[in-house]
Amino acid sequence: VPSAVGGGGFIGCDALDANGVARISGLDAIVRAPERTAEIYATLLAESIDYALMEKLDDLATLPLDCGWSDLGSWEALHEILPKDAQGNALKGEAFALDASDNLIFSENGTIAVLGVSGLVVVRTDDAVLVLPKSRSQEVKKILSEISARGRRELE
Repeated sequence: VPSAVGGGGFIGCDALDANGVARISGLDAIVRAPERTAEIYATLLAESIDYALMEKLDDLATLPLDCGWSDLGSWEALHEILPKDAQGNALKGEAFALDASDNLIFSENGTIAVLGVSGLVVVRTDDAVLVLPKSRSQEVKKILSEISARGRRELE
């Protein structure tokens, strides 16, 4: 699969990040200096594939597809697809919920226990804990920006 828009008019998946965000404009620089990939990638503007590429194409054709796709662009979206207990809690890893409902409890390391709460996302990794209302899970970038602005690099 070609890695950038070329003679065949295709774009490969390696031009997209995990969220489907196109980072096409700097691919040529990365190809020329692969040892600087992390440095170059960090400077690229993050744009969605539809804005960065598809809206600029005049001869684009699409086909309908019903395959149960979920963008998984937020913790709330992940909650929607994970199996849930009788109270609607999605529990991943060592996670326990008592008198709690409609939560996503996601532990990569250690144990998380919640009591009497609803509509939360609680995430534990090796070096960080994130707690937020599930309804605001699209706003995670705000807290990541604030943490980064304070000089912390654990979540990058």
